[in-house]
Amino acid sequence: MSRIPIHKMKGWKEGPDPLDEKPKSKVEMDSKLKQNLIYIGFIGFIIIGLYYFMSPYQNCIRDMDEVLSQKYEGKQLSSKQRSAKVKCIQITSW
Repeated sequence: MSRIPIHKMKGWKEGPDPLDEKPKSKVEMDSKLKQNLIYIGFIGFIIIGLYYFMSPYQNCIRDMDEVLSQKYEGKQLSSKQRSAKVKCIQITSW
């Protein structure tokens, strides 16, 4: 039985031989890695941002700061803000 070259077999599509492909250059691989790292960093930034805006603790802090800043000023305000943060820690959870 004679061997038929794979490129002459029935159903074989003409085109470049996949075995002849050269490995990608280091610069091309580095740019691909850099692009992937940028995507990962961007997604991480979005997740942290969403957590910050959706977190019950952060919502509590924002609400307390708004109310306290209307009532108090100066050292008294900062004292009340510290106690408000402690209160927010006690009353909120994920």
